[in-house]
Amino acid sequence: MSHSNCVRLASLFLALGGIAGVSHAQQVLSAQSGTVHYTEGVVYLDGREIHPRNGQFATLKPGQELRTEGGRAEVLLTPGAFLRVADHSAVRMIDNRLSDTRVEVLEGTAIAECDALLKYNAITLLYAGNTIGIVKHGLYRIDTTAPAQLRVYDGEAIVESANGELTLKRGKETALNGALIAEKFNRKRGDGFDLWGSDRSALLAAASVNASQSMLNSQTPWTASGWAWSPAYNMFTFMPLDGTIFSPFGLQFWSPSMMSVYYVPYGSNRGWGGSGSTSASGVSSASSGRSGDVASFGGGSRGSMSVSAPAVSMPAAGGQAHR
Repeated sequence: MSHSNCVRLASLFLALGGIAGVSHAQQVLSAQSGTVHYTEGVVYLDGREIHPRNGQFATLKPGQELRTEGGRAEVLLTPGAFLRVADHSAVRMIDNRLSDTRVEVLEGTAIAECDALLKYNAITLLYAGNTIGIVKHGLYRIDTTAPAQLRVYDGEAIVESANGELTLKRGKETALNGALIAEKFNRKRGDGFDLWGSDRSALLAAASVNASQSMLNSQTPWTASGWAWSPAYNMFTFMPLDGTIFSPFGLQFWSPSMMSVYYVPYGSNRGWGGSGSTSASGVSSASSGRSGDVASFGGGSRGSMSVSAPAVSMPAAGGQAHR
């Protein structure tokens, strides 16, 4: 299958909200949560070690457990939402329907990054009798080590337990092993897992530029927000229907409609700004209020564009910013 046909086929199904596992010869498609998108180190799926292969992805199905030893993992939930699992941690998929995705955190640490919560999609995290409904775009962290707690770095979640119900908003945390009480925490403090998550988010945002560029090159219609394949980064990313959206880290995910403003396919005599070449340098950083280094995302003979990627700012332990 040619590269352009591969992109067209992926885009057709992904525009309908599906998730694709891509290989060089075929594509396996589903409209469910649970694609194990990225792993590093030792990670087990239902007791079997995952060995990543180029463009092929395992799926976490209902009843199955994902467990990390000296490794980490990233799982695609509903389009626009990612679950990241720290080392020496475990999660179980309870329900992988997009309309009611439910994941139980068994032990360790897990972070849910929700860049978009599409209509008719729902995400619920479970831990030790606590039900945590993600209400909106944001960043949510569950730690099971004493004291077990939920932290909302950004967004809003509704926590329900035998002890009552609590709405937890940005900058607030609650214990998950007793009374639900909203308390303020320092959002500028974090650890290595927080930093890893911010770096993954930056890579996914960059991949959305390449995915949108590929969509334009192949002249594939894009009719809905959903997962999209980035051939340059060999990974999935989230692609909004229109414009751009920002992750909780202030990074932009691009749609083909926004890319069409700044990107001119190969062979055109008209360039953005009338220069004959395409450059959107400064767009991302200007929108997020941050400066950043220019990173190029090339399209080979089909053309390329250059985007100023904003610096990733996720606080490290002690409150030091990470760049």
